[in-house]
Amino acid sequence: LGKKVKAVVSTQSTGTPLETCISAFAFCCFNGWIQSKSIIEANLISRDTYAVGLGMILFLLGMYINISADSHLRELAAKRVGNTYLIPYKGMFKYVSAANYFGEILEWFGFALIMQTPAAAWFSLFSTLFLGQRGYQTHQFYLKKIDSYPKSRSSVFPFSGF
Repeated sequence: LGKKVKAVVSTQSTGTPLETCISAFAFCCFNGWIQSKSIIEANLISRDTYAVGLGMILFLLGMYINISADSHLRELAAKRVGNTYLIPYKGMFKYVSAANYFGEILEWFGFALIMQTPAAAWFSLFSTLFLGQRGYQTHQFYLKKIDSYPKSRSSVFPFSGF
């Protein structure tokens, strides 16, 4: 499943500030409203059917990658002892440090292709920038803290160097 590596990584949860929870909830409500409004107002009849098909493929592939990556991370977290960190090697983790973020980005781009609305396109772009940055920071943290971390992995996008 993963190689055991001694690393200086805090295993204690610091919790999530209430302001962060409230902000996230407000953002999700606003985004849900914007997405719903744009879908309701869109002319779904005139959508490009090839783009919808490609969007479905990307969405389902992204969902599979995201769910399997999260599952693998939970498996490794359950086996973790003290400051020993288990480096994930299953699935897309062979190629990227943030396989779950890569899967979620694919999901949102698939959603944007299916819906073909400006709101969906903007949200997929925002998600790519936000998750890409988080994945890059995670990747840099691993490279700095774990000497044996695979240098060949990209942060988020396979074979891209990012």
